[in-house]
Amino acid sequence: MIVMNIFTILYEIERKDNISLLIIIFLLIGIYGVIFIKEQNNIHYVFAGIVFLAIISFMVKHFICNKKENDILFILLSLQSLLFIITLSNLDNDIFFLEVFYIITFAVFYIVLHFTNNKQKNKIKIDKYIYYYKYIERDEN
Repeated sequence: MIVMNIFTILYEIERKDNISLLIIIFLLIGIYGVIFIKEQNNIHYVFAGIVFLAIISFMVKHFICNKKENDILFILLSLQSLLFIITLSNLDNDIFFLEVFYIITFAVFYIVLHFTNNKQKNKIKIDKYIYYYKYIERDEN
């Protein structure tokens, strides 16, 4: 898990988005707290809250930044918001499967965001090359 966290942080650094990086760091701290502190300890629930809030914050932040690009981000954020509300209203019950679905939804969002951002970067590179070649073509004529 430590190796995955290192690569996640490096990936966020590569994206040059300090807010996103900070949210991911809080998420990772929260995950370690949830893993290593027993449920009987109230601090466990503080870390669980950090995880839930970090996930929803990350999704809201990136939806706002990419809302024109991808409708699936909106659908996933809406689903995540609904799961967040359902989870909060069922804290006295067993919420394990809600948590699992919450994590899966976040994972899908993260993957879609990755491919959306790469697609945008590639489009920008292609547009620059097209402009460059048109510019060279005009100079040669």
